Amino acid sequence: MSASNAQVLEIALKDFSKKMYDELEQKLLKHCEEILDRAIQFRFEAPGAHNFTGNLVNSIAVGLWRNGVLVQGYLPGAKNNVEMVRRNKMTAGLWYRFRIDYDTVPNTVYYGTVTTDKGKGRNDAMNFLDTFKPDPKAIFQIAVGYTTEYASWVETLRHTTGYMNTVEWIKLNTEKVVRQNG
Repeated sequence: MSASNAQVLEIALKDFSKKMYDELEQKLLKHCEEILDRAIQFRFEAPGAHNFTGNLVNSIAVGLWRNGVLVQGYLPGAKNNVEMVRRNKMTAGLWYRFRIDYDTVPNTVYYGTVTTDKGKGRNDAMNFLDTFKPDPKAIFQIAVGYTTEYASWVETLRHTTGYMNTVEWIKLNTEKVVRQNG
């Protein structure tokens, strides 16, 4: 039994589309790694930024979803020259003293201002990747999260998370990645 020209064309178009989307997915995965690298860089380079525990930088997560399914999630680690946290997240109402903090500054003291679960930023990042709900209409979607409870507080009051620089970098570079496909 032979296929009609229309059936052959339909199969060829589906194969071509799948190949194109698979190639784009590979480029977007590489782009997600670059986004994470930039987000970490912008956090460490933010003027006035200070890392007491390392939880904020370890809470950054980048994920790529295809047709609503997480393809890959990226978290800071040795590959990005990010040390693991030195202690759990600080929380509101408590004083914290550090012999040497995450930024290797000796004898620092901090009073917690935001209530947290006292866990680790990396757990927040993994939870973000597990629970993020992508746009059901999107073929591909990239999401970036700064996931500690105090990330928005730090960005709003101190502007030192690096988030806005990351957003600007994404705006300038993502379209280039997509346009290079094909």
